[in-house]
Amino acid sequence: MDLISRRFQILVKVCAINAKVVKVTFGKQVDKASAINEANYQFIVNGSPAAVEGDTVGKKGTVTKDGKSVLFILSTPLKNADKYSVNVNDAVLDKDLNKFEKYAGTVKTFSDTAAPQLLSAKVTAGSDATKKKIELAFNEPVSSTMTVKVDGVQVATSVTPKIDGEDYLASFEVPVAGHELLSPEIGFESYPLILLS
Repeated sequence: MDLISRRFQILVKVCAINAKVVKVTFGKQVDKASAINEANYQFIVNGSPAAVEGDTVGKKGTVTKDGKSVLFILSTPLKNADKYSVNVNDAVLDKDLNKFEKYAGTVKTFSDTAAPQLLSAKVTAGSDATKKKIELAFNEPVSSTMTVKVDGVQVATSVTPKIDGEDYLASFEVPVAGHELLSPEIGFESYPLILLS
């Protein structure tokens, strides 16, 4: 390994894993504090700066479980054919506090033609004793507008979406009386019907 490789760790890749989430992957595990700081990145969509979401300034990224990637949620979702890139400054450190080299991102074209896939569903206690909460997990973020049928009966036309690290969730409540989660049909606006078996 040459001196430059020892001193500077290499950024592996940048990709939009869906319309909302950009993933920045490094060559080794990152120092969390520097890696989640959005000020160390420049997000560009169609030639203009793009903002990212997050509750706390300086902590808007999320490190993945393997410790090598950082996820950022774009404030405005990408559309098909949008051009995007991400620049990374040299303030991002690896877990041993060595600097990663500065990265000037190449422009990529976003394309997503597949509908979100339902991965799992679970039932938990609702906000009071008369309700159940149903939480659905997807392979990418979903909007709050969707029609949900449980046992063939429509129970919701909107959900509460949530992005929790690498998990993309949507939840809603139903009355306890008469509802079991057997074969819900999830109908997405502009997407084909998705069945959970």
